[in-house]
Amino acid sequence: MHDKFMKDIRERAKSLSKKIIFPEGEEERILKASKILVEENIITPILVGNHEKIKKEIEKLGYKAEIRDPKDENTEELAKLLYNLRKHKGMTIEEARKFAKDGEIFSTLLLKKGEVDGLVSGSTHTTADTLRPALQIIKTKEGIKLASSFFIMIVEEKLFLFADCGFNIKPNPEEL
Repeated sequence: MHDKFMKDIRERAKSLSKKIIFPEGEEERILKASKILVEENIITPILVGNHEKIKKEIEKLGYKAEIRDPKDENTEELAKLLYNLRKHKGMTIEEARKFAKDGEIFSTLLLKKGEVDGLVSGSTHTTADTLRPALQIIKTKEGIKLASSFFIMIVEEKLFLFADCGFNIKPNPEEL
């Protein structure tokens, strides 16, 4: 059962040709997973982090991927976007410039701008560190007050779906 499930996800992803950004681009599991994604032409991964470190690692693994290092990039446009989104909460342009150099926030801003189609994080970042920028920058759809999360695990021959485990810890019946 899980083989068909994963095959369907892979085929759908291939047909959509999406660019997915990985704020934890230096992390070993992300680097190895990105190799599979490139080799199977599932998505185009964009790895965020130290350019030289990531380049060295992906060369060792034998593939190529786009690398974005916010510390080496001109992030002024992203900082202005962040400032405009958060000034009502008291953020200054100086703070926005600093935050735009953070890999998670940088990646979320690129998603907001439409430069990438999706973002995958949470390998080394906490749920809060992953979701906070999404809620502050992407935000929920107008009229939607509650966001939710889920993840899928495949263990042996069983497929499990866990909903709201790290985000809505104790949802009430209405929230469910």
